[in-house]
Amino acid sequence: LKKRVTPTLITPVDRTPPPRQVWVDSGYRESDIILNMKEETPVSVVKKMATVLKPHQIEGIKFMWDNLVISLKDIRQNPPAKVASINIETENECRGCILAHNMGLGKSLQVIALVHTLFTHPALTPVTDLPVSASRKRMYYDEANRASKRLFFNVVFCVPVNTLANWENEFKIWMRDGKEEGVPQFPVHSVHGMLGGRREGTVEAWYYGGGVLLASFEIFRLLCKNPA
Repeated sequence: LKKRVTPTLITPVDRTPPPRQVWVDSGYRESDIILNMKEETPVSVVKKMATVLKPHQIEGIKFMWDNLVISLKDIRQNPPAKVASINIETENECRGCILAHNMGLGKSLQVIALVHTLFTHPALTPVTDLPVSASRKRMYYDEANRASKRLFFNVVFCVPVNTLANWENEFKIWMRDGKEEGVPQFPVHSVHGMLGGRREGTVEAWYYGGGVLLASFEIFRLLCKNPA
């Protein structure tokens, strides 16, 4: 007797690219919260966020700036791409910090305010354009986009899965899809709940188009283990 084989239903992988997000330059409304007090060119938090920050949050943002950026002069000489290539076992130029405030003290807003400043403040445009490889000029990459000339172009938020929705909502609250004058917008991508094909498309959109990528610890581990 021949063994009966049950046919396997193969579902096609959804590789539909996610809706394209763009950088919206609606002008940068400066505030009196300056992160680099000792430099000639001031870098301040955008006014909308600055007006609600409490003293400990201001100190937290300055603390992260001092440990990640150091100064405008330093970050122009040592852009993120260069720092990321440093061998952490042999070099002393590594950057980073831990913001260890208790729950409920507004760490999320501090991080969003810092990232928004790094992405959108006019002073963080390099003196000369960074080289862009031909492979990056795809459907998600606009050569004329101002973001392509910025020092900070990609940031990953690796967070607990039960906080992803909250992070997405926080970004919407403070940027309002670029509809508020004086508050520039950058893309915010999330791979939460996506299957392989859509997930890959979203990561590609983030990589070539810039902005923030929100991912849980587990998904981030999978992305690192099985890069597209």
